[in-house]
Parts: sequence; C-alpha cells; structure tokens
Amino acid sequence: MSKAAMLADVAKYVGHAIIECEAAIKAIAKRNHYSVNVMDPDFNTSPIMSDGSRLNVRTNRDGEVISFSVG
Repeated sequence: MSKAAMLADVAKYVGHAIIECEAAIKAIAKRNHYSVNVMDPDFNTSPIMSDGSRLNVRTNRDGEVISFSVG
C-alpha cells in the first residue's frame, strides 16, 4: 500500500477519540511497516526527528484525532 493509500485508510478516524481507535490505527500502520507517534498538543507538538517510516497522529486537547502525516 502506498503512503497516500495508508493516509486515506486512516482518515476515517479523524474526529474519533484516540483511545477508541488507537489499536486500529496501529494495525494499519503495522501492516504497512510504519511505527505510530501520537502527538499531544500540549507536550509534543511536532516530531523530534523526521522519520519516513512513522505515522504521526495529531490529537486535540480532548483526545480526538485531528490529522495524520508521515515523517
């Protein structure tokens, strides 16, 4: 699966609570040989280092998924 296809696959979780969909997101990432980095808006607003094999999951203060990126 391409990066774009994987991002399209996880896009259905935008707006959902991360605690409800984290396992499903990790399973999609794992199938595609990606690790997962959940980014909390108060603590880690961006990844420390760029990593082309990491799926970044951005959440809001309520713990809802707001976006995904690779890097």
